[in-house]
Amino acid sequence: MGVRVVIEVSKEDVEMLSQTMDYTDDEDLKDFIERFLRNTDVSSDIAIHTAKEICKVNPFSMA
Repeated sequence: MGVRVVIEVSKEDVEMLSQTMDYTDDEDLKDFIERFLRNTDVSSDIAIHTAKEICKVNPFSMA
């Protein structure tokens, strides 16, 4: 069973995690960071797509 945790991630957090993968020998930690970064990428893509769709129908949008 998994638990979903919602957290706020900054650009600096993502960069730090990416750099950590280069310096750690712990394979379990690397796997965790890879899954975290992959899920962050998917969530970001969904958020961007959703924002673009909202801008298309929002009469006050500047896009």
